[in-house]
Amino acid sequence: EELSAGGGLDDRTIVSFTINFEPNQSVFSDSQYAGDFQEALKIAQTYGGSLIVVEGHSDPLGILKARQKNESAAVVRQMEQQAKNLSLQRARAVRESFLEYCKKKQFTIDESQFVAVGLGITAPKFNPPRTKEEWAANRRVVFRIKQIEAELTEFSPL
Repeated sequence: EELSAGGGLDDRTIVSFTINFEPNQSVFSDSQYAGDFQEALKIAQTYGGSLIVVEGHSDPLGILKARQKNESAAVVRQMEQQAKNLSLQRARAVRESFLEYCKKKQFTIDESQFVAVGLGITAPKFNPPRTKEEWAANRRVVFRIKQIEAELTEFSPL
């Protein structure tokens, strides 16, 4: 199956699903996502050269409120770093859980295909969140399987 040659990385996303978290939570129940993991496993088997990116996200509301209250730049930076750390913990938890799921299914997977990244508050779904639901939707991990080619298949000069 040929993927469309598009511009951004999102054009190359084969599958993605989202796992939401409670405030300050970095662990989750993998049994809740067994269906998604099964689907992701099938796609990882089909697309051997795929890259699996596990993106952790944090909600920006606390930081936006701190800025509004004119908290010092140092305090805001510390909050941003803490949000980034939390988002990375979330991404790592999902990555480890999926790798564990693969082992249970006796599927050997190349762990170097998996990248866990903590994006902190840099890409909220809702900025600022205006409802409790939007606030909750910002606390998430997005699991994406992407088809990435290391080299071009045809030459064209820059």
